[in-house]
Amino acid sequence: MYKIYFLKNDELTNYESLNKGYRNDVFFKDKIFLYRLKIYDLIRIVQDAELEIQEYGFYDIETNLILVNEVNEEEIVNTIKELFKQGYFNKIKSFEEPFPEMILINEFNDADIDCFPVSR
Repeated sequence: MYKIYFLKNDELTNYESLNKGYRNDVFFKDKIFLYRLKIYDLIRIVQDAELEIQEYGFYDIETNLILVNEVNEEEIVNTIKELFKQGYFNKIKSFEEPFPEMILINEFNDADIDCFPVSR
C-alpha cells in the first residue's frame, strides 16, 4: 500500500497553498520509505528563483521539489502517482527524521497503477 499525507488538511491550509503556489508539508510513503516533498506551481518557483538570483546571485533548488500546474490535492495526488509509475522515488532522498504527525489524504496499491518501477 502506498500512502500520501499532508501535515494539515483543513480548508484554510488548502486555500493558502493554492494561492501561495507552494506546499511543503506533503509526504509519500511507499512500502519501505517515507519521502518529504515540496510542491510548487510554476509561477511561484519562478518568483522564488528570480528573487534569490537577485539577492544571492544563484538559486539553490530544494531537495525533492516537484512542479505542478496548480497546488491542490487532486493535482498533487495525480502527480505523485504518475511520478511513482516513472520510478521517480527510486532517485530521490527519503525522509530520515522521526515521522511527524500526518493526515492521510490518499492511498493506492499496485492494482491502481498501470506500470511499476523497478523495486529497490
